[in-house]
Amino acid sequence: PIENYSDRKECMPVGIYSQTADEQFFPYIRPQETGTKSDMRWWQQTDASGFGLRIEADQPFYASALHYDIDELDEGTEKKQRHPEQLKKSKFTNLFIDAEHYGVGGINSWGAWPLEPYRVHRGEKGLSLNLIPTLSPRGEGE
Repeated sequence: PIENYSDRKECMPVGIYSQTADEQFFPYIRPQETGTKSDMRWWQQTDASGFGLRIEADQPFYASALHYDIDELDEGTEKKQRHPEQLKKSKFTNLFIDAEHYGVGGINSWGAWPLEPYRVHRGEKGLSLNLIPTLSPRGEGE
């Protein structure tokens, strides 16, 4: 029901949840990635009338949907020390899908890398997705 990452997901129950893209955004003091959910079995993104897209994968995956472009949330190496109220909303809903995701770390006040089991390593990777158009909430009556 709330954002969770590979090293922060054990307290999150698996279930079916519904949120708007605005509800997924958390206004951290400095804008950054937010709203990611881990171990997704499927994700459905619809407009208010239920028209949209259902994503199913061959393995659990990560997903989020926000009304911000990634460059609004990640300024690169030089931070401008902006705050959430300074962000420019996108006219689109941006859907992010990942096969793997680095843990957030935080074992020493956010200076250290995530523990080894929660890092993503180089190598051949893959994620197969099925994109299914939907006409109603949660795929009912497709």
